[in-house]
Amino acid sequence: LNEADFLEYLTHDPETEVIASYIEGVKDGRRFLDALTRATRFKPVIILKAGRGGAGTRAAASHTAALAGSLMTWETAIRQAGAIQARDLEDMTNLVVSFSFLPPVLGARVGIVGGGGGTSVLSADQWEEAGFSVVPLPTEIEREIENTLPELWWGWIRNPVDMSILPDEARGNNLGGKILRMMAQSPHFDLIVANITVGGPFSGSELAANTEREVENIIAIKRNTTKPMAVVLNTGTLGVEDFDNPRWRCLAEQKANLIAAQIAVYPTADQAASAIIRLISYYQRRTIQ
Repeated sequence: LNEADFLEYLTHDPETEVIASYIEGVKDGRRFLDALTRATRFKPVIILKAGRGGAGTRAAASHTAALAGSLMTWETAIRQAGAIQARDLEDMTNLVVSFSFLPPVLGARVGIVGGGGGTSVLSADQWEEAGFSVVPLPTEIEREIENTLPELWWGWIRNPVDMSILPDEARGNNLGGKILRMMAQSPHFDLIVANITVGGPFSGSELAANTEREVENIIAIKRNTTKPMAVVLNTGTLGVEDFDNPRWRCLAEQKANLIAAQIAVYPTADQAASAIIRLISYYQRRTIQ
């Protein structure tokens, strides 16, 4: 069996919704391209082509006895077939998460909630650099914030919504959750992104309580909206020994809760934006075809 055989099988497998393939080279280029083109008519196909440089190409050829091909040839073939190209294993994972957990997204207007001041600013930059529009909050949400916290309204709360400046009273009244719900219900946004804060001066118990509340809000809102929602939660690379650390144990548990609720979770904003903008491009192309 070779790569074309697996593609042909997975194309018609009813339990496979997304195909992800690591390829070093192919034995029959024409058959592979035909199989890839047919597969993309039925479901998203993500290709990670290894051996893109000279040394990598030689290494791939040495242990696969297959035609590795030039990078330009591969990129052209993958694009023409309608597949999505991944840059590395982490990027492929993020693409699989996007296509598995997000519905078709056709627009790039993003609403961002959560994180401290610096995190919010950097997040806005990264989403815009990827091709998204970080649009202003709609009037109805501005009015709700103004009525609830008039002292914070003018010039303070905007998209991205910086939760770190909310006073304790607002946190106790779950204003952050209310803002997130209003943004998820607003036609003003095509995608909602929640940044879960992992740093800050919080103790283990405070972090656990804050994170649990944020995750509960996100899951509850996701159940009652069709709006695409994603979460940025950077737990780092955790090992078994990290589960003795209350902070990382809490974050790992809440990440598992989000995934169980079928919510797309990414380690960083730039990785999320890079993957989701390609999902948008994929579905936009399909509406044109």
